[in-house]
Amino acid sequence: MEQLQAVIENRTGFCLDPRTKLLLMAVVATAEFLYSHTAFMIVVAMIPFILLLTNRQYKTATVFFCLFAAGLFVQAIQNSVQFPMIVNMLVVLLVGLVLRLFPAFVMGAYIIKSTTASECITALGRMHIGRQITIPLSVLFRFIPTMQEESAAIKDAMRMR
Repeated sequence: MEQLQAVIENRTGFCLDPRTKLLLMAVVATAEFLYSHTAFMIVVAMIPFILLLTNRQYKTATVFFCLFAAGLFVQAIQNSVQFPMIVNMLVVLLVGLVLRLFPAFVMGAYIIKSTTASECITALGRMHIGRQITIPLSVLFRFIPTMQEESAAIKDAMRMR
């Protein structure tokens, strides 16, 4: 526990324990699927939004807020506007994806950006999770930021070309 606390204290700003982040991820993902009341969906979607803001991920928070607000707007006018059948099916699918799945995806993005591999390994060790799960998750936490950096470098090289 001391190792985890030392790692968390060395970081600047607001930082949650990785176990708390995983619990919040489960709560957000489960709550968005179980309850369809609009006010409840907004409250649950505010969890990842606030966490993104506290982690200074303003661009991701803005995109999430805009897409979620657009999804709520389209859901509100969907019954009053008559769409053709194919367009209506696409609208229902996209609104469902944005309102139901997007908060969980954004919570996952927050977890990946705000958790280091050592924090993840220490937290999973404290939870007595086996090495079969701990090792792949630590590789994931190291691989995704590296993949993003390489992708950005490739895009820069292509622009320069």
